[in-house]
Amino acid sequence: MRFKLVGCLSTAFIYCISVNSVAAIDIISKQGSQSTQTIASNPVRILERERRRLEREQRKWEREQRNEFRRQQRELRRLKRQQELERLEQRQKELEAARQAATEEQRLEAERRRQHFESLSPEDKKAYLAEQEARRIQANDRAAALFGLMSIFLIGGSGSSQQAGDRYVTCWEYGPDGSNRPYEVRVKAGEPRPC
Repeated sequence: MRFKLVGCLSTAFIYCISVNSVAAIDIISKQGSQSTQTIASNPVRILERERRRLEREQRKWEREQRNEFRRQQRELRRLKRQQELERLEQRQKELEAARQAATEEQRLEAERRRQHFESLSPEDKKAYLAEQEARRIQANDRAAALFGLMSIFLIGGSGSSQQAGDRYVTCWEYGPDGSNRPYEVRVKAGEPRPC
């Protein structure tokens, strides 16, 4: 029935375009049934149906394009995640290799110092140990001074009050040699900052 309808419609369309439109109507009436004649005799309906079919095809094509775009976007995100993971794994391997190299370097340095210490005379060993102890004490003093300065800035410089209305502020004193030293000043409520 569909092929018969398409054939009739095609024939009708060709004859409608031609000069002999009366012959087209005659052929349609001979070939098709009454329903076919009704459809073919109204070209507006034919064109409307064709327009709807084309719109459906257009929507279908647009939907397929959107789906393809979304698929490509998902694939792109997956590839980016995979590349990021590979980059992180490579970075992890590099860090591990560097850590192992540093550990090996530290071990070799410790071994070198031990051999140097073993080769020293008893008096030189005592001097070497005293020098190492002095370096350790100096490093500890530097760390304590840094911690003290940070404490002063965090606690004293924040303006937190110890008593109701009182506060402590950190001021700097410049020495004759050009160095600065922090000191704290207690300020009563309502008084301006002295430094």
